[in-house]
Amino acid sequence: MSAPASSTPFFGRTIRESDVRAAVDRLVHASVFRNEAVFWLLALSFACLFFLETVPFLWDWNTDSPSYYTAALGLRAGINIYDDGQFQALADQRFGKSMTIYPYIYPPLLAQISLPLTALPLSSYFYVMYAMNILLTFFGLYLLIDLLELRARDSILPALFPFALLLSNEAVLTTIHHGQVNVAVFDVILLALVFQKKEKPLPVAFFLSLAVFLKIYPILFVLPLVFSKRIKALAYFAGSCGALLTASVFVSGPSPWADFGRSTIQLFLKKADSPFTRAFQNHLGNVSLKGFLAQAFPRAGLPESLLSPAFVVLAAVLVGSVFVLPRRNSAHADRNSVSSLLFILTVLLAPITWSHHYVILLFPAAYLFDRLVAEGRYPALLLLLLLASQIFYRAPWGGFPFNQIRLIASLGLFAMLLDVAAGRRPGTGLTGPFRRAPSL
Repeated sequence: MSAPASSTPFFGRTIRESDVRAAVDRLVHASVFRNEAVFWLLALSFACLFFLETVPFLWDWNTDSPSYYTAALGLRAGINIYDDGQFQALADQRFGKSMTIYPYIYPPLLAQISLPLTALPLSSYFYVMYAMNILLTFFGLYLLIDLLELRARDSILPALFPFALLLSNEAVLTTIHHGQVNVAVFDVILLALVFQKKEKPLPVAFFLSLAVFLKIYPILFVLPLVFSKRIKALAYFAGSCGALLTASVFVSGPSPWADFGRSTIQLFLKKADSPFTRAFQNHLGNVSLKGFLAQAFPRAGLPESLLSPAFVVLAAVLVGSVFVLPRRNSAHADRNSVSSLLFILTVLLAPITWSHHYVILLFPAAYLFDRLVAEGRYPALLLLLLLASQIFYRAPWGGFPFNQIRLIASLGLFAMLLDVAAGRRPGTGLTGPFRRAPSL
């Protein structure tokens, strides 16, 4: 005899879970959400609203553009751009003391790419960065939707979800306002994943190495190649890294890379010489796992000497969970689920992570939204929307531990993705998981 369907009393009436699920299914897969014209109307509306949100940045911008610009000038002048004193002296010489210039902690290649643009005034340089970031944002959405095949669903909602996430998205808007390069790095990683899907290891290696040479954190995306023992792909990656390094050294010499190596080792393994960087590691705005521990340990009365070992252990557990669980549940853990988990790890495990770095979590959020809709897991979908609201939008509170709400919500997203990868719950949607429909 089958078990009775669960039900809940509601104002004298009995509400059955199956009825609620069926009603939501009918809404999600209603004819209005299967219409191509509706998709384009809403997508273009979201895009226009997002663009209007960014227009004020043209006369109100700040922060990272001057840092990249100054780093490029420093390479041209032959100074150590990773030395706070030399870097600030160059900025003062060029702009006076009226502008705050934050230290440059990224690979030399990122500054070298900006070298031709230093022929422009700083304001014009920002306008170029602004236009580039707007275009790359929409290119990234195109790559994301194509990679996850969101247009090949029997509902337009999964393809619309990334557009909806743009609206008032603090991570994306701050990236554009600051002239940051998070969207560019995100797009480069997506290009690597697109070619990985097409089984073309050479462009995968090139785009992955380019992402690593722009910012270090995409190095985690090499781990699937290591765990799957794809020697040829790893050889391509090593060769591509060697080619980029050679070209970079040819342009600016070996000194910037030696300076960068020393700065990065200090950043990861011990106290940095840079007072700015030391302050960043303990800053309330540092929403990384190491930043969380750096703030939590003094409050808990724990010795600072245990901070790095605790971080290493937690990092090992998180990385191990990405590759152990999917190996045991390969039928459920596809390539995109592993990539989603790695996107989250890149922001968690970086030693310094600001809120705008979380722009790359657009991928795991869109992937999980698609999975939960396809499997009819609507309570979990509500939880995802709650977590996304804390990851991408400005929190109304502050102070430890509330300043770490993005980190905590991202760990929740990570746990949800592991749950999906484990396949502990079968799909219950009326359409079934990953049912293919004619493309929009």
